[in-house]
Amino acid sequence: MSARLFNWFDDYESVLLECPKCHWKGTFEQGSVDYHAELHAECADCSCPNCDYFDAPMLAIVSYPTIEEARAHSDRPGIREWVQAIDRGLDEFEAQKLRTPEQLPEIGEDNFTLTWDFEADEDYGRTLIKHGDVVIFSEPARYEEYRRFKEVAEILKAKYGDRIKDLVPTEGSKLNLYGDDGKSCGFVDNVRAWFFGATTPPRQGTEQGFPARSER
Repeated sequence: MSARLFNWFDDYESVLLECPKCHWKGTFEQGSVDYHAELHAECADCSCPNCDYFDAPMLAIVSYPTIEEARAHSDRPGIREWVQAIDRGLDEFEAQKLRTPEQLPEIGEDNFTLTWDFEADEDYGRTLIKHGDVVIFSEPARYEEYRRFKEVAEILKAKYGDRIKDLVPTEGSKLNLYGDDGKSCGFVDNVRAWFFGATTPPRQGTEQGFPARSER
């Protein structure tokens, strides 16, 4: 018996689930619930709370809503405010993000390395591009923004050419940059090798047609 699939706006909380192994019965919230936020796997799931943890059947999976689905249900309590908060964040990011090389300052060195840092604030946080201790650009941060890392790296390369030798994530930025996506670390390594010839060996695998440096 496969797990039951629900949309976030389905009435899944009132459905009685039954374990096919031990015949435990209960609702989604009464089961063993895990919440996930991995990219392309945003969902919550419920397993039998009575069976052994490593052998418990999964009973139900609830997909988190897309922004389009949330907008379609914005008349529900709390959803309108949630959508408005997301839209404000998107508008702020679009207004403040790095778009062109002309937004970056000149750096009077023959070769240098920049760092990718993160600083929390009252809203969420900001991504900081730094030359030493000097912030040369900042923009609103987003969770699991490793694809944004590639976009910024491309603009930095266009501005500074072969003088920039690497864009190095700080320890404080890695949780926000990589998130929970298992492909993110290798993707960032490949970006650094591709654009800057970084010495960090690219990991195996590609993402959305972005090749490892050995395929250049």
